[in-house]
Amino acid sequence: MVHQTNEDPRMQTAELALIKLKTQIFTKSPVKTDISKDETNTLLSKIESQLMSMKFSYMEPGVLASSDMVNSIFEDSKALYLGYKNCLADNRFPSLPRSTILWAFNVLSGLGRRFKNSGEKTTHGIDLVTVQIRNIVKNGELFTTNCTAGQSDFTIVTNIPGLKAGDALRAALLPPSLVGGVVSEAMFLGSELVNDEPGTLIKPEDVETKEADSILYNELRKL
Repeated sequence: MVHQTNEDPRMQTAELALIKLKTQIFTKSPVKTDISKDETNTLLSKIESQLMSMKFSYMEPGVLASSDMVNSIFEDSKALYLGYKNCLADNRFPSLPRSTILWAFNVLSGLGRRFKNSGEKTTHGIDLVTVQIRNIVKNGELFTTNCTAGQSDFTIVTNIPGLKAGDALRAALLPPSLVGGVVSEAMFLGSELVNDEPGTLIKPEDVETKEADSILYNELRKL
């Protein structure tokens, strides 16, 4: 049977990432970028073109994983990220747009790696990763946790009680959203503590992802 690339959750999540990336990049920024508007447009157009070619290629995921199209998306996403890196690090840049742009870069740059998984779950289109809590602030009935995943840090708003600094849990890197007035960049996949190193990638089939699948599915329905 021919692989329906256009219905693949990894493909659809990449399309969602590009849409969110374009929306945020073209919103007026209070901070000057290190890349021109023309260069930005060129890179975005190249990424979009490669995604469109992939969408209707009907190639098997294993072949797509190492294809020129995926490699091109990786390189162009990296170039775009480097052009925005300093801008995003400036505290004048709004939190939600910053988090959304970083999420989109993560999705696009990791596309080749994700095409090596089975693609059976919606969450095969995003990263599931072990994070370690650095600190917690109570916010009404919710808790705002600042977490590390090795090379990256994430803010996760949760209603799970009893968590403390030093706890390691598994999390899904869902599209950032405002939760209780705070930008939440991921969602804990339950309250089970793990011994994995922060930053360890988790296979979706090894963990319960029903709620995360539902949230991402509702995002993808907007495409």
